[in-house]
Amino acid sequence: MAEPNQKISSAFRVVKGIFVILFAAAWLTFAIFYWSQRYPFFRMTEGAYIPWFRNFLDADNFFSVSVYLHFAPFILLLYMLSVLFPKAIGTNSGITGYIAKFISFLLMLTGTMFMLATCTSLPEYVKGYLSASTVDSFVLISDQVYLYIAPGCLVLSLILVMIIMSSSKAGGAQLGFLILAFLFSILFGIMISAASCLIITAIEPVLPDSIAAIESFVRTMGTSSSMFLIALVLAPLVEETAFRGLIQQHLSTSFNPVISIILSSIAFGLWHRNLLQIIYTILFGLIAGALYQITGRLRHCILTHVTMNFAAIMAFNDTGAGIISPQPQIIAARQYLMTRSPIAAGVFAALIILAMIALLIILAINNPAFKKH
Repeated sequence: MAEPNQKISSAFRVVKGIFVILFAAAWLTFAIFYWSQRYPFFRMTEGAYIPWFRNFLDADNFFSVSVYLHFAPFILLLYMLSVLFPKAIGTNSGITGYIAKFISFLLMLTGTMFMLATCTSLPEYVKGYLSASTVDSFVLISDQVYLYIAPGCLVLSLILVMIIMSSSKAGGAQLGFLILAFLFSILFGIMISAASCLIITAIEPVLPDSIAAIESFVRTMGTSSSMFLIALVLAPLVEETAFRGLIQQHLSTSFNPVISIILSSIAFGLWHRNLLQIIYTILFGLIAGALYQITGRLRHCILTHVTMNFAAIMAFNDTGAGIISPQPQIIAARQYLMTRSPIAAGVFAALIILAMIALLIILAINNPAFKKH
């Protein structure tokens, strides 16, 4: 029979899991609506951007950069407070742990309200209760300060990471595993990019218009300075922190790891907002989620994400107008993959997925912590 403390602990995990799912769903809905600009409730103010940052990026795609810049501080703050901070001070249990979690919750709530006040027209609705000058002053301060939270959160997060790393001594076996994980992360990025091309080819008869849109989108990533920055910096950092570092990490403390990986992968797919991208980004989410579960390090997922995006950019960079010079061998490889028959493409994609699963198993076996579980 379960002890009372065990029942309380189990109930706490279930409640936390439900809270994480609801919070993730609310944030994802907010993000999709904000990105789509479907309602006038969302605003994009000129004062919210650093002028010089916009000057060297192309204006046509700068809106996408601004979306990531608005979400980055909030995501980094959540990750620092709810994941890195408890690990750094070693308070995951006991009364001290509950106090730390409560303080983190208050700070996260404050950060959420600050994000809403900055990204939306919320201040406009409170002008009837506060003086216009007070509201305008708050909007001005929030617009100017908001982006500076991002580097501040990043610096604090790096400090906490260094504290965690300095407190743990990695032996030879651990070092060998880290090197293997680093190499596999790059390999996964290339393999997922190839599998995505094959998946696109396999479902082209069903979604021909979507295929053309995706090809155009990926080419834009290589020709637009704004999209190039998103593909290689902002998207890997923000999205991996959000979907693996936050959603999957917190769900895994309440549910089975497999369920956590699947739920975070579905959320990651929905983030991309169209059926074709949802299909292959869910695949990426499953591989990246398994990689995160095995290694316990977000940096490997970020590296895989960067590699996948870079491989896609190079594969579709066939116009001669890209930021990076075209590579005929890589372009030829992409053309080979995307000229297979739908059945052959599906078979090849399945084989690549099976190969990635085998590599994940090899990585798990080589993890020094694997024998403990």
